[in-house]
Amino acid sequence: YYELVIDGKNFQQNSALYVDGQRVGGIGGQDAAAREKAIYIDCGRLIYQRFPYSPVVKEFRLQVVNPGNEGSQVVNVSAP
Repeated sequence: YYELVIDGKNFQQNSALYVDGQRVGGIGGQDAAAREKAIYIDCGRLIYQRFPYSPVVKEFRLQVVNPGNEGSQVVNVSAP
């Protein structure tokens, strides 16, 4: 797997991460057996973990949304 560290502010323990519009983590997100998960570290850091690791670079969009539907801006990412 690989981990993408997401730094920001005001993250909440049940914040959801949206990857290309698909919800990962948070209430109603994918479960722990899924190939992707969002891990809450603290109010300033989340980790997006993806299985399995692939050396092929992919482009995707990320957005963090707090339970009150307050969302970050959408960020375009190029990563394996």
